[in-house]
Amino acid sequence: METIQSTSRVPGYSRMSLTERAGLVAEFANLNMEEKGTLTALMRRRDSPAMDIGMNFRINGEEYMVPMVTEEASVVPAASNGARMVWNAGGFNAVYTGSAMNGQVLMREAKDAVLLQKLVNGKKEEIIEKANELSTHIRMMDATFATIRHRNRAPTLAANFIFDTGDAQGANRINGQLELAARMICELAGEECRSVKGIVTNLSNQRLVMVNAHVKAEDVGGREIAENIVWLSDVSNSGVRRSATEDESAMCRPVTENKGIMNGVEAVLRAMDNDTRAEHSAVEAYVSYRHAYHSLTMWEFDNAGNLMCKLTMPAQVATRGGAVGLYDQSRIAKRILSRGNTEEFHVGEFACVVGSVAVANNLAAMRAIADEGIQRGHMKIFEEQQGALSMRRRTS
Repeated sequence: METIQSTSRVPGYSRMSLTERAGLVAEFANLNMEEKGTLTALMRRRDSPAMDIGMNFRINGEEYMVPMVTEEASVVPAASNGARMVWNAGGFNAVYTGSAMNGQVLMREAKDAVLLQKLVNGKKEEIIEKANELSTHIRMMDATFATIRHRNRAPTLAANFIFDTGDAQGANRINGQLELAARMICELAGEECRSVKGIVTNLSNQRLVMVNAHVKAEDVGGREIAENIVWLSDVSNSGVRRSATEDESAMCRPVTENKGIMNGVEAVLRAMDNDTRAEHSAVEAYVSYRHAYHSLTMWEFDNAGNLMCKLTMPAQVATRGGAVGLYDQSRIAKRILSRGNTEEFHVGEFACVVGSVAVANNLAAMRAIADEGIQRGHMKIFEEQQGALSMRRRTS
């Protein structure tokens, strides 16, 4: 009797042919024959980076094969390697805080900011009600106020609106709702300010994914390498303001570490046709907000002497709306992530996958740097990729 592929733990996956890989993933994800053909084409395409699959992911007790699209050949194998090491200690544990997004209505050169705030606040519920008539799934929830002071001008009053975007990223709908709110506020303000404008913000400090992972010291190569990983993490999270020269030197590690983390994050978001620029902007703001610039991850030892990682990062991700599902790429990616049950695959689950990939890529990079260096494995995979591309050109 033929065995059905039921696990994402697949030793030797990298040595399989493309056809074998596509067949294995299709079986795991319950894809039909047409979808399997589409997946094969996505994994074989030459006009843009092909889809590949991150293996070995166990997240909150569930197994995933993770679609990824990237031009950098080593990113997907690194994610699979990092996930394999975490698997041996129980997998990733992740939590999504919810789909809270922010938008601002800015009131230029407020004559009396206190009076203007009182006027707007008195009509806040009416503004929210009218704005919510524009969308069935993006909900304006509340507003707070702040005065922004800047040189050579009267202060700007900001109405900061909070939205629940559900499974969507939400930017387009939010902009429409904010523009309506701005028109209503402009009528209220009269001569109290010069102009009123509304726009979404990509600051995402309330829309976060938090991931914990443990790794046995022997799975990274022993205690010495594990200690090097913790040391490198300490350098990336020193969090102290210094002189200009010290600041620049201390930022070298965390900015490079975050780039490596975003290698994996962006690859998953690209596969799902999400807005990668929004996520990059949110992350860069988050890692420098209120503190010295730092890494998204922190590695330390747990009480058993094994490695433990904590990651907190913005998650401006979506499983509906925008370009999600418009193209074969995200349609198939969503089928794989949900194992064919797309109606039950929501943004919180997707955010947990994205955060877990972030940790997996970070672990693989940290382990390489802590031991033989990043170049050996990276260049080996790069050369294999170039050889495969050269072979394709000769046979096409």
